[in-house]
Amino acid sequence: MNPMIDVLRAVSPIAHFTYWPDSDACGEERSMPPVIWLTFQQPSEELAKFLREAVSTFPGDIAWEFLTSGRWMLMPARINEFAASHGFDRGLIAAAQLKLAEPEFGKRANAELGLLAEHVLREWLKSQTDHLPKPGSEVSRRPAEHAQTRPPVPPDNLAKHYR
Repeated sequence: MNPMIDVLRAVSPIAHFTYWPDSDACGEERSMPPVIWLTFQQPSEELAKFLREAVSTFPGDIAWEFLTSGRWMLMPARINEFAASHGFDRGLIAAAQLKLAEPEFGKRANAELGLLAEHVLREWLKSQTDHLPKPGSEVSRRPAEHAQTRPPVPPDNLAKHYR
């Protein structure tokens, strides 16, 4: 599977996706800049905002876009730039033409997609812990009001423990 699809699935369940080029592509097939179309099971403005921000803050060599008008898309920003300057619609047609015009760009973009996936994952994990108290803060120094007297029971052992 594609690492970016795996990360996006971790962030929110995906109902459907299309990815070009295929994850198994090799050689000249990797000249096709990556384009991912997504339909999430529960799309929301909060999810869209998070993904746009995470993608736009990626410090890689290639600028990326996460577009949420119509079907959601992730792709290098260069595809839209190329489409606008050559009169193509954005997406697959522009990506295919860019592949012919600048094959090395597609190879670089495909190579960088894994780094973008790692960045999005780091941003997502960070967003999940941002609400926790920081070590040394007033909240973290308070004694637990309802401290457990025994270690917590793993969920798979709950039924056995409480019989």
